[in-house]
Amino acid sequence: GEGAALLLDPCKAAQIVAAVVAAVEIPVTVKMRLGWQEGDFTAKELAPRLADAGACAIAVHARYRSQFYSGKADWAALAGVAAAAGVPVIGNGDIFSPPDAARMLRETGCAGVMTGRGMLGNPWLVGDTVRLLRGEEVLGRPGAAGIVSQALAHLDEEVRRNALWEENGRAAEAFAVKAMRCHLSWYLKGLPGAAALREKLNRLESTAEIKEFLTSAFPG
Repeated sequence: GEGAALLLDPCKAAQIVAAVVAAVEIPVTVKMRLGWQEGDFTAKELAPRLADAGACAIAVHARYRSQFYSGKADWAALAGVAAAAGVPVIGNGDIFSPPDAARMLRETGCAGVMTGRGMLGNPWLVGDTVRLLRGEEVLGRPGAAGIVSQALAHLDEEVRRNALWEENGRAAEAFAVKAMRCHLSWYLKGLPGAAALREKLNRLESTAEIKEFLTSAFPG
């Protein structure tokens, strides 16, 4: 009954938010979808109730739970939530480029945007979006060497993060390597020979092997 299922029980959702707000001293925000299934547009009525319960901002993925990630995000419905909420609404759904983010802000009246799958293999999306909104030059993804450098920095950070809770260093590294395989594949998307590289990459077992493999494939 957790997560998106709370869209089916607005009273419980509001009670949970109120309880959390009463229990902590930091701002409380909520992320939800438009509703459980298409035609069940719960978010427009639920958002003001969550604001009354103490939520200071609400992020809305402009799809229904039944859609998962299929179809198009409904930005018109998102605009309705933003107008009704009474607190800042952060829009989410189908932001794959800086112009997408600018258009969402313009068309929905949202106070901010939340990038999602557009970030996969492209962490530069955030900086470029900020640049566009400031009227500055959008840089885009760097060249192959820059992409690989960022991918390997991401890998190192994943190992470091896992080591915080895993006393066995080798276990932390093994877990990080497995967790990073999908991310490394996204980084490689669009680079020469990416399909063959991904197939080989997914068989490597250590960070040393991955670093040697990628730096050999993309010198510099």
